[in-house]
Amino acid sequence: MEKEKNLYTVSIMILDRKKAAAEVNQTLTKKGHLFLGRMGIPLSRHCKKGCMAMINLTAECSQEELEELIDILKAIEKTEVKYLKF
Repeated sequence: MEKEKNLYTVSIMILDRKKAAAEVNQTLTKKGHLFLGRMGIPLSRHCKKGCMAMINLTAECSQEELEELIDILKAIEKTEVKYLKF
């Protein structure tokens, strides 16, 4: 039996793009089948060190799949993650 899928928004704040962006993007690529949409926003366009960015996702997945994704992302240094279930 297939698990119930829900609709979520996930916001990922990357506090240092040089340290965290590659690992965040690798994770999102591996879990790409969960996402309906993705939008990246560079918050510091002209910085040379410690640049910040935000990625907003729309996901359709089970609670377990979302919790696994959130745990992986929160383990990445210099990232913060929040989500909302609809």
